[in-house]
Amino acid sequence: MSKNAKKTIDWLKLELVMEPASGGPIDSYAYVHRETGALLLEFGGEAIDQNGELVDTNDEVWEPLPTHDWRTSVDDLRRFARRQPGAPGRRLLETLDGGRGLFRRYRNALRELGLQDAFEEWVERRRASEIRDWLEARGLDFELVVPWNDEDDEDDEDDEDDDD
Repeated sequence: MSKNAKKTIDWLKLELVMEPASGGPIDSYAYVHRETGALLLEFGGEAIDQNGELVDTNDEVWEPLPTHDWRTSVDDLRRFARRQPGAPGRRLLETLDGGRGLFRRYRNALRELGLQDAFEEWVERRRASEIRDWLEARGLDFELVVPWNDEDDEDDEDDEDDDD
């Protein structure tokens, strides 16, 4: 690898360690190696790397990954709905009125409108954007390698009008 080559973190591998750490057992944590980008999952105070070696996560080279909940929120549903033009957007927003069953109603509407795949892809892109921001804020110079075309990920700035 050349000296100027940017270090990478694979999005699919990152998801594998982030999901359990954000919604799994109480004492599970995910880490990224500050120098190599290696990923690590710790359960019950023990972290074992991909070679089966016990790892000391107190070593400063391991940066704890964010532990926020990755489950989709009502704000996420609203943001996606607002991005849909005309009747589909209105239909999705209507499902958010009321209480119980709103996630089920939304999922049903996504399916009826043929937008389920588009929604799942949008959620993945939002998560990747959050991780990129997190890496940058910590001065971790890694490229996040994602399984989709990355060129149109920058169009989420209009999502910040969620103050209803």
